[in-house]
Amino acid sequence: MAIDIKDSELKLLKNYLNKRLNTRSIKEGLSVVFDLTYFCNLQCKGCAVNARYIKEDYVPDDKLELDTRNVIYILEKIYEFVEISKITPFYLNFGGGEPFLRNDIKVIVKKAAELFGRESIAIDTNGTVVKIQDLLEVFSSISSLGISIDGFENYHNQWRGMTNELNSYDKSMSLLQKILGHERLRNIVEVTSIVTKNNFMQIPAFIKMLDEIGVQKYSTHRAFPVGRMAKNYDIILDPDDYLKHAIDIAYADHDYAIDCHFHHSLESIYASIILNINTYVADRVLGNPDSRSSFGIDPKGNIYFDPWCMVKPWNSLFGGNLLDESFDFDSLISDKGVGMLSIAKKYSVKSVRCEGCSINCSGGSRIAASAEYLRSIKRKSLSDLLIGMSKIDPACPLEKRYGRN
Repeated sequence: MAIDIKDSELKLLKNYLNKRLNTRSIKEGLSVVFDLTYFCNLQCKGCAVNARYIKEDYVPDDKLELDTRNVIYILEKIYEFVEISKITPFYLNFGGGEPFLRNDIKVIVKKAAELFGRESIAIDTNGTVVKIQDLLEVFSSISSLGISIDGFENYHNQWRGMTNELNSYDKSMSLLQKILGHERLRNIVEVTSIVTKNNFMQIPAFIKMLDEIGVQKYSTHRAFPVGRMAKNYDIILDPDDYLKHAIDIAYADHDYAIDCHFHHSLESIYASIILNINTYVADRVLGNPDSRSSFGIDPKGNIYFDPWCMVKPWNSLFGGNLLDESFDFDSLISDKGVGMLSIAKKYSVKSVRCEGCSINCSGGSRIAASAEYLRSIKRKSLSDLLIGMSKIDPACPLEKRYGRN
């Protein structure tokens, strides 16, 4: 079923998707997002973990997060499982809150690289508290550094919760400029933006500016109605908006030297519809979510079905605590497992997802699908959340504009 866009736009989008198919790694193995702290010096409207805002200097709180020793214990526990199970590739992304508020962040990152190898380690920051010297010290321990900048100054500061004491745009851009002056850091930094109805029209001009100053990588992420973003559902893009945004990214990727891409859940949908390929089969790098597990770990060591599941009601998709000696990775990941994460996975398989849609698509995002379903009901029990994961990703252009086969 075709999407109603101009021939020139369709050609560009096809070229973009084919490029991504050829450059992205196979979706196999295990990826983990490890949020190291609930504290942040910003108050972002889209924060998925409801990070706690702090005005003063950060002070560790053992009621809210792990100390260095326990973080390293968890890293070693994951490493043991990855080695025994011969999982490859493995990818670990540190986030928060703002991870660079932790005074032990360099120790943690260096230990992770020692265990898993630099190529497996990434870290995300808002870019307002970390110093360039800190980044130079951890450079040899990370393969990717994400800096969140959501558009030009007015929008970014409004979105990030600017205070009288802090112009977050100026801080983040100042750090970015310093990074671009160091070849080693310039090669690993990626600017990222959350797209909403309030900023997606300025993204093309924003990319042009980033390209002009020498940024090499840029990506946009969907705004999922999780955490604080759940109160801002009205500014989440609809299918028409997402398609317009995808075309804008494809144009930018074609016109500039900067490497641009949009969210993988959208790529998999469009690749199925536009390229007429099965993004669910194992060798498709834009699809087959069942061939790669992606979990979230919160600052207390709890593990969840997905990195977006660390707040209510999503935290009911709880898989245990990694500090617990009885914790068992096998039961967590195995298709035959009986734990909550294994149960949740059964609501996401091809035969169930998107209400059994016949199109050979990986189905986009199960979190977005469930969130859309939860909006339509009063209660939000675990069973409702699981049922919602079998529904349709609201970003799918076939569902709201054309009807599905």
